[in-house]
Amino acid sequence: MGPPLRFLPFLVLVAVGCRGGHVTSPTTPPTAAAIFIAIDPDPVVATESDNPDAPLDARWTVEITSPAIGARVNFVNAILRDGASGAEAQPSGTLSLGPAEIAAVAGSNRVEPHGRLTVPGSLQYGLPSGGRQGVLTVTVQLTDDGGSLTSKSARVAVN
Repeated sequence: MGPPLRFLPFLVLVAVGCRGGHVTSPTTPPTAAAIFIAIDPDPVVATESDNPDAPLDARWTVEITSPAIGARVNFVNAILRDGASGAEAQPSGTLSLGPAEIAAVAGSNRVEPHGRLTVPGSLQYGLPSGGRQGVLTVTVQLTDDGGSLTSKSARVAVN
């Protein structure tokens, strides 16, 4: 007489597990770009400008890295807000770069797998509070080689 039926599934699992060898899981390529962005310098240090309407000048670079899959950068948008009131800097506290503008300032709008792309940016501005301190938010959007859309934002202080 054999084992009771309630032990049968256990015995089947033990028999399968004792076959020897090893089990490997298939390697699957990444399905979407995991991007990282950094703004340099952090904080951004504003310098004096000769323009009375925009007495300050902020310059920075956005470092975009894609550790696993290549991608095309669709846009880099930056917005500078007054640190005291949150109002947008004047006369324009925004910078928007599309693929052609990114390629013009960075040499390309493509980030290769395990690569990086450095995109410079700058704004001449004045803050509604009349101070120097602001907050810069930069948003990057990419379409990776698999067709997935990815966005990421970073924020730094401007002094």
